Amino acid sequence: TVGEALRLMKTHNISGLPVVEGEKLVGILTGRDVRFAKDSQKVGEVMTKEVVTAREGISIEEAVQILHTHRIEKLPLVDENGKLRGLITFKDISLKGKFPNAARDEKGQLLCAAAVSPFDLERAKKLDPYVNILVTDVAHFHNRNVIEATKRLVKEVQADVVVGNLGTSEGVEAAISIEGIAGLRVGIGSGSICVTSDVLGAGSPTLSATCRAADTLREHGLDLPIIADGGIRNAGDIAIALAAGASAVMMGNLFARCREAPGTLMAIGGRYYKQYRGMGSPSAMQVRHALDRYSMPAKGIAEGVEGWVPYKGEVSTLVQELTAGLRAAMGYAGARNIRELWEKAKFQFLTPLGAQETRPHDVLLPSEALGV
Repeated sequence: TVGEALRLMKTHNISGLPVVEGEKLVGILTGRDVRFAKDSQKVGEVMTKEVVTAREGISIEEAVQILHTHRIEKLPLVDENGKLRGLITFKDISLKGKFPNAARDEKGQLLCAAAVSPFDLERAKKLDPYVNILVTDVAHFHNRNVIEATKRLVKEVQADVVVGNLGTSEGVEAAISIEGIAGLRVGIGSGSICVTSDVLGAGSPTLSATCRAADTLREHGLDLPIIADGGIRNAGDIAIALAAGASAVMMGNLFARCREAPGTLMAIGGRYYKQYRGMGSPSAMQVRHALDRYSMPAKGIAEGVEGWVPYKGEVSTLVQELTAGLRAAMGYAGARNIRELWEKAKFQFLTPLGAQETRPHDVLLPSEALGV
């Protein structure tokens, strides 16, 4: 009925619905069609039956031309048998033009990932239909119980499963024994608000962990993506992590500085800061979602801290700065993409004096002069 269609449109925040019998397109229902219709009327009575369509695989440029020519906002895509295969809307095209670099899946939807405990299969299964990636949120993945739980998880979900965190070659070998995993997350105790290495004497710096993981995968002839997690402070750190073999990086501190981050904004000493707390900090560990990773009842010790980070502004501005810096760094290596960076980048040891030369020196910076 029209009433059912309206409820569906309201639930999904859409302004129209293609109408099918079986899989064959028979009409389209838009806001104009239902404007004066009664809720009890059948959709077939009020829908637009003469529908302008296009074949699947049409280019965006061709779709725009059809929408403009026919003065319509929705273009159903059909196959040679008239079966519905997709829908292009003016809103889709407008958003694509406004956000050309947005990461989307094959359905045109924004990519989404969620962190889950490998022991909480029920939560993972509920998230599964709505995400592209599930990441096991474990401080130290190289654990028999964690690995066995992850094996069950991989079999039960359709989303790609990325496992971690890992810090050793042995851990990577144990992880790749799990059939069906889609990637690895490496680095233990490297985050700015993580004190695992300091308090427990256990950890694996992100760059070392990335190199070990990349070498181990290469020895086994595998091409799994690696996420370098922790200690990323700027575009240079991103470039170094990628050059070491990572396909992506994970950042917390930098994004915590942005307006969109959940931390409280506060003025301290004439400057703005955002609150930032680690998952292993005492306050975060009182919250249920932190217990699986750091398990306060089991360990009885905090593995993180909380504090304040300088306010940076919009996350979009930060991402633009980081991507511009990364492009420049890759340009120095003569790399057009990440794979070329793996092949062309060279690492060298830096002495303390050499490290000093890589930073501004023999000059009084404005921030130092003003005592900022």
